[in-house]
Amino acid sequence: MGYLHTSGSHEDDLKTIQLKFKVNESPESASEYAKNIMGLIASGQNPYSYKGIDYVTPLRLSQNAEGKFIIGKNDNYPTTMAYSMMALDMSNAPYDTDKALSGLMSYQAGTGSFGGVDETGMVLSALSKYKNRTEIDAAIGKALNYLHSEQDESTGGFIVWGSESENPYSASAVIQGLVSVGENPESEEWTKNDKNILDSLMKYFKGDHFEDSSEKDMITEQGFMALADMYRGKSMFNEIRLNTAMPVKLVINGYDGVIREGDTVNLNVVAYDKDNNIVPAGELIWSSSQEDVAAADNQGKVTAKKPGEAVITASIKDTEISASLAITVAQKEINVEYIGDITIKNGKQVTTKVAIENLTEKISPATLIIALYDNNSGRMINYSVISKDLAGKEKLELSAGFLVPDTGSYSVKAFLWDDLENQNVIMNEYVDIKPAA
Repeated sequence: MGYLHTSGSHEDDLKTIQLKFKVNESPESASEYAKNIMGLIASGQNPYSYKGIDYVTPLRLSQNAEGKFIIGKNDNYPTTMAYSMMALDMSNAPYDTDKALSGLMSYQAGTGSFGGVDETGMVLSALSKYKNRTEIDAAIGKALNYLHSEQDESTGGFIVWGSESENPYSASAVIQGLVSVGENPESEEWTKNDKNILDSLMKYFKGDHFEDSSEKDMITEQGFMALADMYRGKSMFNEIRLNTAMPVKLVINGYDGVIREGDTVNLNVVAYDKDNNIVPAGELIWSSSQEDVAAADNQGKVTAKKPGEAVITASIKDTEISASLAITVAQKEINVEYIGDITIKNGKQVTTKVAIENLTEKISPATLIIALYDNNSGRMINYSVISKDLAGKEKLELSAGFLVPDTGSYSVKAFLWDDLENQNVIMNEYVDIKPAA
């Protein structure tokens, strides 16, 4: 993550982060501003000027006389304070550090806790940069003693919030906090009954992701960050910084083949400085050599309009730095319209249906897949598939479905591919069918 000493393979990482990270364009709290700042920096963007908006200055100016960052009514918490400080540190923003540290330490209880196990782990990450100060070192020591007292004697993990089993979220937060202040989560000091915090976390690792009884995306993200910090022996919050060097080169990513008329593709740009480190690109100007073939909006979204070729160019505003990419638009072969259910209800049949028209003279396969997911576990628990070869110029409807269980929370996703072997997407975006309100 981030873009310190990055090269080559990090382009794919940045592309993935940029596609997944969504900026909150109307933040109403310090924590929301901090999240925007961290996400933008991690995805190679400039939080001082993202789509013309500065997310850093409002957070910096929200610091009050107590040193706390208060924008919304729910900001008076240690975790909000910790993330605000880390976000501002990552963006090299000036603020009253002494007051901020005083404000953060005001949340520490006599036990050493900053509100709980998770909160204490998170606050350690914010304090770690200043651990050479006597009063901060003392606060860190009290926090470590608190975490020791909360570590389960049997499992080596943390059982919190009145639960009966270990908590992977707590394990992740504590691992990151310990690493940040120079502690080894696998050391004898953090071992109970021959088990440590990492052992506790890894109980929730399932093949290629982390998962507990109710969720997998968030715990996978947090688990990955904890493992990354352990692997490097450093806190990513202290390592990732806004690189303010001037860009000298752009590379456009996001296109790897022919697109068909009516389709869209989201291009992203990676900028490099003279040392080949990734830096924010600044404000980009997008253009197309053939707007009637493929048009680009100001966010790099390209819409294919008719068969032909066009050159898409991204330029840094007020500079001569640019990059171009040739786009080939092919004739559209199949028209698709979704006409099935858009909500589901427990105990009722759910039916997905698509109207398909083969625009060519050749035979074209089409396969409709409908999958039922348990919202609590995220697992697919049922699916149905129907396939058909469309003759030239043929129009038809494909439908598939099944009965939704009487109890539980579920959602359905519908996909349209050419066939199960090649899995070429026909319907650009899957249909997400959720419970009726």
